[in-house]
Formats: sequence, C-alpha cells, structure tokens
Amino acid sequence: MFNLKIIFSSILRKNKPTKNWEEAFNESYGDISLDMWRILHLKYLLHGKKATKWAYTELQKMKFLEHVPKRILREWAKRCVLSNERETISCEEIRIYFPGLTKKDAKYLAASVSNTCRTFWDIQQAKECDAKFYLWKSSACPTHKRMNNIICPIDEPVSKSIVKDDMITGDSYPGEGYRCLCILSPLLSKLDLPNGKLRVYMDGEIHRMGRKQFYQLDPLDE
Repeated sequence: MFNLKIIFSSILRKNKPTKNWEEAFNESYGDISLDMWRILHLKYLLHGKKATKWAYTELQKMKFLEHVPKRILREWAKRCVLSNERETISCEEIRIYFPGLTKKDAKYLAASVSNTCRTFWDIQQAKECDAKFYLWKSSACPTHKRMNNIICPIDEPVSKSIVKDDMITGDSYPGEGYRCLCILSPLLSKLDLPNGKLRVYMDGEIHRMGRKQFYQLDPLDE
C-alpha cells in the first residue's frame, strides 16, 4: 500500500540538506507517474466512506450552507472527497440554492465547499507521516490572518473561540470555510518551525513557548 511516510523518510535519509514538508512533497509528486496516481486514487476509494462522513459533518458547520438540504450536502461531500477536479460542483448547482449569486461568486462558493471537504486528505496525509502537529499557514487568507504560523495538534480541530470565523458554527481546520485559503502544513522537521517564539494551540488556548519546550511535546527530526 502506498505510504507517504516511506516517501518522506527516504527523502530525509538522502545525503543532502533536510527538506521541509513543502519541498519534500513537491519533490515526491512533481514528476509523479500515472501508476502512482492510480495508487492514490485507490487510496481515496479505500478511505472514501470515512472521508465522506467527515466532510459531510464539516459542511454542516458552514453557516453559508444552512439552506442547502442535507441530502445535497451529503452528495457534495462524497463527490468532493473522491475527486481532484477543480469544478466538482458546478456553478449551476450552486445557484439552485443561491439564485442571487453571480457566476463568479458561485465559483468561489463551490471552491469553498470542495476545499472544506478535501481538508480530510491533508489531515490523513499528515497522520501517515506520523505528524503530531501542523503549522496553520494563513498568509494568503484575509479571514484567518490571525492564525498564521500557529502550531496545532493534528488530531484536534481548533476551537471556534480561537479561529473567530463567524461563518463556521464549530471548531475547524485550515482550509475550511468560505473562501478560505489557509494551508495545513505538517511539522516533520525542525526546519518546518517558524522563527521566533512559538505559538502553540493546546487545551483550547494559545500558549507561547520556546523551541526546547516544544520539543518536549514533539521531538522533531533534525
């Protein structure tokens, strides 16, 4: 079975400087073969039921979707987690439930639905690499700008009181919400950590700590 942990482990063992997560991912998938994509697709199918259930639960937290019937949300969740297509949900489908939207805004909303659902795979991949924490990257997202470079546990969504997104009724991960452009970046190496004092989300609060203190929580690779 295809395992991201094996790929990243082999990369980090090479006789060259340790790469951070983004560089390692790009090197692994920049020239991916058709066979690899077939294996990835099989993996999606194997995790499809769990992924769909998770995505459907997250879509129900989105206030901007509160008028969409649950059976439709469930259908969208299934389609989005089992597809890599940019336009898994069409503008025409969106405008059935939001008739006043322009085509441009309907595209934004459709993308928001897809991104929210596919966050499941970001979490899944991070877990397969044995990541305990991830870095919330929000430099390109005006809505969640305050969350940029906050370290969060992979097994726990961040409290609504911390994220402060009025369009989401519950706790969430980066990538979820209306027009969210945030990225979930797994922490696998000390090179993945941001500079300066670290901000770590734990027990519903943001804690400031030095690197040595954080290494007690997560002894990252050199």
